[in-house]
Amino acid sequence: AWLAQRWGAPRGNEFGRDALLVWAAGDGRGGEFAELAAKLPALAAEVRQELSRRVGPMGGLALDAWMRGAGSRLIELAVLAEAARPLTGGVAWVHLRQRMVTFGVTPKEAESVLQQLGQSVGHALTLIGVDSESRKRQLLEAADRSVEDPEVRAHLASGNSVRLRMGFEHLEHVLTEALVHAEQALEEGRLLTREVQTAIEAHQALSRHGLAEHAPWTDRAREAVRLLGWLANHQHALSKAGLLHDDPATELGRIARWYADEGGYVDLARHRAWGPAASPLDTAVTALRERADRARRALDLRFARAMGEWVQAGRPSKEVLPIEEALAKIAVPFLEESEDRRLLVLLLDGMAWSQAVELLDSLRRFDDGWAPIHFNRRRTAESELPIVFAALPTVTEVSRSAFFAGKRMDAGKEHDTQDDPKRLAQHRGLKPFFSGTAIPRLFLRADAQVKAGSVSEALLTEVRDPSIRLTAAVFNTIDDSLKNNASQKQDWRVETIGPLRDLLLAARRAGRHVMIASDHGHVPSDGLRNLGMPTKGEGRRWRMHREGETTIGPEEVMIGPKGAWLPKGADGVILLSDDSARYGASTASGEHGGASLAEVLAPCAILGWDELGESQGSLSLLARYEPAWYRLEAVTEGAAPARVRKRPDSK
Repeated sequence: AWLAQRWGAPRGNEFGRDALLVWAAGDGRGGEFAELAAKLPALAAEVRQELSRRVGPMGGLALDAWMRGAGSRLIELAVLAEAARPLTGGVAWVHLRQRMVTFGVTPKEAESVLQQLGQSVGHALTLIGVDSESRKRQLLEAADRSVEDPEVRAHLASGNSVRLRMGFEHLEHVLTEALVHAEQALEEGRLLTREVQTAIEAHQALSRHGLAEHAPWTDRAREAVRLLGWLANHQHALSKAGLLHDDPATELGRIARWYADEGGYVDLARHRAWGPAASPLDTAVTALRERADRARRALDLRFARAMGEWVQAGRPSKEVLPIEEALAKIAVPFLEESEDRRLLVLLLDGMAWSQAVELLDSLRRFDDGWAPIHFNRRRTAESELPIVFAALPTVTEVSRSAFFAGKRMDAGKEHDTQDDPKRLAQHRGLKPFFSGTAIPRLFLRADAQVKAGSVSEALLTEVRDPSIRLTAAVFNTIDDSLKNNASQKQDWRVETIGPLRDLLLAARRAGRHVMIASDHGHVPSDGLRNLGMPTKGEGRRWRMHREGETTIGPEEVMIGPKGAWLPKGADGVILLSDDSARYGASTASGEHGGASLAEVLAPCAILGWDELGESQGSLSLLARYEPAWYRLEAVTEGAAPARVRKRPDSK
């Protein structure tokens, strides 16, 4: 009690080895106590005896360090002792025992005291960090600098310390070696089960280190390990899914299904893995990302060629839904199944699957959980999200207009998206859900949100009105972001799309389901090559075709009038078939108009939640789970299938 009241020592429930370490390092009155102890040695001896009785030899050690003003050095030694705990003997322990002598600890006691220090320092650092995170970092850096001998540093680092810089650098090297060896195995075509597991374990160890959150490449390293898992499983998954097929219509649908289920995660990981090659780990990450890029672009090329043949054959596949049929084949059957159903159609202009998977993951955690719904089981044999193809070329004026009009846009004419409300009002499939003069209303930017970016009261009123079976709104947040400089990074969550949060809350309270859709996707500007400036009326990812005047490059596909909107004077459009190039230079962070999977496949789903009851019909929540490789699970059997979670009221 006297030590606590007079000298600030911990007492009661706060007393312990960790708190004693913090007190010894942080209280500056140890010299004053040392003067008193010199005058009253019996008192000092009794204090030492009491502390040793309470916590063992470390009690007297902490007291001595405090009196000598060496408490910080003791914590530094404790950090090293913690790093050495997994090791058995060796130069690190010899080094630490020698340093214990400077604190007056006998060789016989050194081992046990070091063990006590290593066990106690973790919570001690937590207590210090609560008061001063910078003080904590200073102690850790000082501990690291105090070991100069290369052999001792290497031995301590091998203990995988979660605090010391030397441990972090060791773990970084381990992960680098794991990625390099995996890249070699990929090059040699070997099975990668062991390499993938090694890389996952190395990444997990590195992620637990205290310095990981401050390293600029931490996220890139995680994405590289994910891409490694995908690459290891890629060829097996393609074969198992039947993607290696000769029939264009069959191949087109199966590649598209793969992309809707898994490709968005691949593209998200590829995008996040971009960065400079400033270190050996950066170089290893870049090598894996480039290999993933090549694999993805090969799929894009196959997809684009199959799509060209599919168009020529009259678009026969039942697995694919052209965007002009999306409302008629998704929204209309959903409303027809029950008169009690109400729907809000939200079109997020320019949303690709790489954003959709982020947003769907965010929705699962929002407001006790939203998830895509599978309904009308007669439509598909399996519980899957629909595969919606954007109109070609994949530009807003063509594809968004077709979505709301329910028909393809006339060739040779310009189409203004400001006319989309009229197009929705005239949609034939929606007329049965409105009586008299009532029509479905579409809220564009000026009506859907206020200047501050939040949802407008007019749209909220429409959502809350039970007499309105369907209402719709367009949000341009994602498409607008594509015009920004590529250095601006964006996570796509419910909170980052201004009006979305309040709109979803209002829809849920009103018992209104939400159809979330996109008019087209896009490709990020990562590494896009300049293929030369487009002419007037063309885009960054598409150009006009004129018979006898235009040549088609290996990265391009030509689509004729059967499958695309054509500008006046053209007999076809030429679309870039992968995500590696654009026409002209640009500072935009994304482009669209081409025929890549990321642009053509427009995400679409009807969303619901667990608690909403159904008076008629049958609904199931389709819980979207990331592929196993994205969850950093070492598998080589193909991507984990989507799982269906039935509602309690479903039949």
